[in-house]
Amino acid sequence: MKQTFTKLFFCLAIFGLVVFGLGTSSCTQNTNCTAVITVKDVTGNPVAQATVKLYANIPNATVSSTTLTDGSGTTSVTFPNPAIFDIKVTYGSKSGTGIIQLDIGQTNSATVIIQ
Repeated sequence: MKQTFTKLFFCLAIFGLVVFGLGTSSCTQNTNCTAVITVKDVTGNPVAQATVKLYANIPNATVSSTTLTDGSGTTSVTFPNPAIFDIKVTYGSKSGTGIIQLDIGQTNSATVIIQ
C-alpha cells in the first residue's frame, strides 16, 4: 500500500511539473517582431549610411522608425506588434522602396535596391 501511494505521489508530482511548465512558458513567449533591411546599389554592393524609414498606417495611428545602415548595408528594427511596413530608403540623390511583413516573434528580412 505504501509503495502504491509513493508511485502515485511521484506520478502526480511529475504531472504537476509538466503542466506548470507548459502553462508558464506561454507567458514568456517572445512577441517582438524584427525587421532586417539590407540596402544595395544597382550593382549589388551594400550601401552604408543609407537612411531607412519603415512606416505602417494602422487605424488611428502611424507607426514608424528611421535608422541608418551599417558598414554592411544592413539595419534592424524591432517592433512590439506584427504589421506590414512600407520601406523607403534614401542615400544622397538615390532612393528605393519596398515592403516587409513582420510576424509575431519572428525576424523577417528584405533587400531594397537604390537607384
